[in-house]
Amino acid sequence: MTATPLYVALVRPASWRGLPIMHWLAVFVIGAMTLQLSKSFLVLASVLIPFFAVLRYAAWRDPWWIENWITRLHQTPPHRNALHWSGNSYGPW
Repeated sequence: MTATPLYVALVRPASWRGLPIMHWLAVFVIGAMTLQLSKSFLVLASVLIPFFAVLRYAAWRDPWWIENWITRLHQTPPHRNALHWSGNSYGPW
């Protein structure tokens, strides 16, 4: 299947200022931690501006990378008798 502009527009996550909403959660958490630890807006800006730039580049390359990373973290390791129990590697939800 070729990626037409309509297909790309329909499967991209909702974004604000070039970042998907899930990435903004990471920006707010890092920003709150930085401000809490340093109590300086200059340090906050010096941490968040490069962090925002890296996240924006990552979102430009693959907008679903945080969701894919979370899915990989929730996988359980393969077990020895997988053929006998015939289970998948995702934990029960």
